[in-house]
Amino acid sequence: MIDSVSLTRQVRMHSPREMLSLGFRSACQHPSELCTHRARWKLPGGDKKPHLTWSEAPNGSHWLSLTGSLQKFMFGSNVYPLSSDDEIRACIEGTSQYVQSVAQVSFDSFRAYVTRGGLLPRLAHDQRFSDPVPVGVARNLPSSHA
Repeated sequence: MIDSVSLTRQVRMHSPREMLSLGFRSACQHPSELCTHRARWKLPGGDKKPHLTWSEAPNGSHWLSLTGSLQKFMFGSNVYPLSSDDEIRACIEGTSQYVQSVAQVSFDSFRAYVTRGGLLPRLAHDQRFSDPVPVGVARNLPSSHA
């Protein structure tokens, strides 16, 4: 069973002022506005909510990631195994609604890149993962890739 997953989509970031108003915090703690780090914003998820990370890639594209336990998000506990496609669909739909609510953007989780929690940067260099893994079959990936 996979507990935590990351769902990542290319989504344009809001302005820094809007990011702050939504509760996001800059990952860079430099006091200068002349900092040269790429933009990276985090929104902690709390006890049962997944956390969000918005990052700027070297090519200037923006990526929004939701990372957390689908079981804990939907059912309040990560010991509950997702046992059917209907339960997985409900969780994925719930994540789309959650992101849209807190980040104020459209986020289609069914079209997201899916990895185990926090592994997307490593897998992004693997050509076998150049296309999104359909959410409905992500749980069927071989364990070396899940």
